[in-house]
Amino acid sequence: MILNSMIPKPFNTIRTKLWAFLAVACLYFFAAACETTGDTRPPPDLTDDASVELAEIRKLYAAPDCYVATFSIKGRAAGQAEQEARGVIRADNINQRLLLIFKDPFLGITLSRVVIKDGIVILSNPRNDLQRVPLDRFQMQGLGNNGIQLPFAVFQDLLFARLPDELFSEQATRTLTGTELNVNLQRPPEDFRYRFNERRLREIRYQQQAARPVDVQVKLEGTYRDTVFPARINLQALSPGNDRLQIRFLSINPGAVCRASQFSDR
Repeated sequence: MILNSMIPKPFNTIRTKLWAFLAVACLYFFAAACETTGDTRPPPDLTDDASVELAEIRKLYAAPDCYVATFSIKGRAAGQAEQEARGVIRADNINQRLLLIFKDPFLGITLSRVVIKDGIVILSNPRNDLQRVPLDRFQMQGLGNNGIQLPFAVFQDLLFARLPDELFSEQATRTLTGTELNVNLQRPPEDFRYRFNERRLREIRYQQQAARPVDVQVKLEGTYRDTVFPARINLQALSPGNDRLQIRFLSINPGAVCRASQFSDR
């Protein structure tokens, strides 16, 4: 049952396999404000300077102070039935606080609750007591023991609807070809690639060459009518396995209010 899959296991090690949290980590960055339609806007007036293009992209992806979004998420791992959940996210960029609530899509029962504040991740659900782990020691993995494994560092800024600062550092290499800008970050044995097209992020590729190589692709599909955001996010493990997750956005309020009481432990 989805109820069991959404409940985090005790932290006898500093790892949680809360699959929905992994997927929604992407959600903060890619949330959108209205129903999807075709993109009828003219393409931007691009330059032939990769640094200039990246600076313009950074402006477009400026994060709101506070927003609330609703979403649905589906996941499938090899040999397992598809699982589904719905949820709510509240992101406070000013105070670096985050709230995630996951619910059964049919009964509306809360399956789990995740709060991030003061550098601590706080997990709770109807069956377990509060679980706490330092944010800098928090690791994530996909559904069960599947191959969608992404380091938390990839999402630490995306949780708050921002692009990682490293994309704009001297350590990043940038290649601009026509309307496509590729930004590569290498931290052996890890490799991070961000692909933009017409100033929209369209793909993230994460690879790790280790004892068990990891290759994960995140594709951003569709557009919202007057935003830079996609309609769907598809995550796929290219190695190992062929497991998948899909996020679909239902609503967002980019002008929401974030109060301290909304980020309580319970």
